[in-house]
Amino acid sequence: MKNCPKCGLSDCKNNPCVIFPNEEFGVDSSVKFDIDFCEDDKTVKLYIKQCEGKHVQQIAYSSYHDAFTQICFGCKRIRTSIKKSDAILGDSE
Repeated sequence: MKNCPKCGLSDCKNNPCVIFPNEEFGVDSSVKFDIDFCEDDKTVKLYIKQCEGKHVQQIAYSSYHDAFTQICFGCKRIRTSIKKSDAILGDSE
């Protein structure tokens, strides 16, 4: 199995993933977020409700894409209704 180019894990289920390094504590304490591209806003809103009161989360709305994005720090997942084809992921070559 090929390793994820971002996190280096062979079992990364959502390739590519997003890594936010913590400079104060070094690379070992990086937090890894997997990205889920949801079918529509309704699906993202269901996840928002599921995590509400249980996890710290941040919600954003893009008027450009007419889409919601949830960053859930408890699930360590980013869920968005932005189409994968419209998202900018990783380095472009």
